[in-house]
Amino acid sequence: MDLEPVIKHLSIQYIDLHTTHELWMHQQDYIMYLLEEHGLHECNPVYLPMDSYFPFGHDTDKYPDICNLASEYCKLTREILYLAMYTCPDIALAVMKLSQHNANSEPHHYDATKHVLHYIASTISYHVHCGGKNADTTMNTSDADWAISSEDCISITGYVWYFYGGPISHAAKKQTTQALSSVESEYMALTGTIQDSLWIKSFCECLKITLTLPLHFYTDNTGTIALSEEAANHTYTKHIDLRYHFIRGHIEAGTFLLILVSTYCNSADILTKALPHPLLLLIALAFHSWWVEGVC
Repeated sequence: MDLEPVIKHLSIQYIDLHTTHELWMHQQDYIMYLLEEHGLHECNPVYLPMDSYFPFGHDTDKYPDICNLASEYCKLTREILYLAMYTCPDIALAVMKLSQHNANSEPHHYDATKHVLHYIASTISYHVHCGGKNADTTMNTSDADWAISSEDCISITGYVWYFYGGPISHAAKKQTTQALSSVESEYMALTGTIQDSLWIKSFCECLKITLTLPLHFYTDNTGTIALSEEAANHTYTKHIDLRYHFIRGHIEAGTFLLILVSTYCNSADILTKALPHPLLLLIALAFHSWWVEGVC
């Protein structure tokens, strides 16, 4: 029984072009619902999901009182988290930072969350794009921002998995231990990325999809590549937890290949730090394309 192509599922909308083997995914209806719900359907667009210098506003800013602030804030962060998980990976870092205040939210946190909605309104025409004749089969980018958190100096891991030209897995999360150098933080980020990649590789095998090995990993840190490929500088790295060194065996076995890439070409950079608008737009377009009557 042919049920026809999927058009909408769990608020995710699909546009499928069989002729070019391309797929677009978006959540425009859901975004419009959120904007209407929060009275922002005619809001002014902004071009950054979060201010890099004042992510939660200035100390002198005044905010109106909000009834049931705690519950309203948690509700709104959950709503934009759903976007970040599927079709808006460019807001993942902002959502991660905002979600850390669910237990102690204040009016300026709520205002910062509304700011993300303004950004989403400006990018509502963006669609996640997969496929096409020239799409790369698989690719992975990994990045970390060392000690970016001013509260505890914990680094942030970011990675993106591309499959046939489109992002299928991404993450922006704080690391569990404190890194003592940028190399160590990038090495820990790469370990988490490879763990996720091993799961995806196993999942593809269950679906009878054969991945061409080695899988290419792009990182912008030469020290991380050296540390991953050989036990160099042991004096400076012997304190690193043993569990992070398991990636060497997979690299030696030819499962993964590390490739150096410029920071400005590393799309995982958007998941670790707030970027200026030109660079943010450049990387966001690595995730998305615009859909206009069959032509992106």
